[in-house]
Amino acid sequence: MADLVAFEAAVAADLALEFPGAEIHRGERTGKATENPKLAIFWAGDSEQDGRVAVGQARYIVRYWPTTAKIRNDAPAGVRNTSQLQQAKLELQQFFQEKQTAYLATGVWFNRLTRVTPDYDPDEWGVEGELTLWFNNPAAVTA
Repeated sequence: MADLVAFEAAVAADLALEFPGAEIHRGERTGKATENPKLAIFWAGDSEQDGRVAVGQARYIVRYWPTTAKIRNDAPAGVRNTSQLQQAKLELQQFFQEKQTAYLATGVWFNRLTRVTPDYDPDEWGVEGELTLWFNNPAAVTA
């Protein structure tokens, strides 16, 4: 069985090492980052794997707001350069690719960043990733 509280704490600690100077939050947060990058990790639910009830799955949301100056509204036709968000996506993907089996001590066999979505809202301006975890399903009866 996975200890998801320990998993979340371990990821938060690793994010602090990977993104020095960033504000790391455990729990849902909103708002953009103007002085220091911000990252947040929070639980988004559990399920069992289809066809394999002994395998539990959990989902976590990881939000990453890179440091950004005030977004200008005077760009032609409101067009904004999204390369900063694309870079943030790549940074999250690289971080979690290197950590796919790093949390075995928490009971999580494997984790993978399965989706990253940009948030173009000028009051948010970041990316949101969905992290999927696999572990022994505590709801399944084992012999």
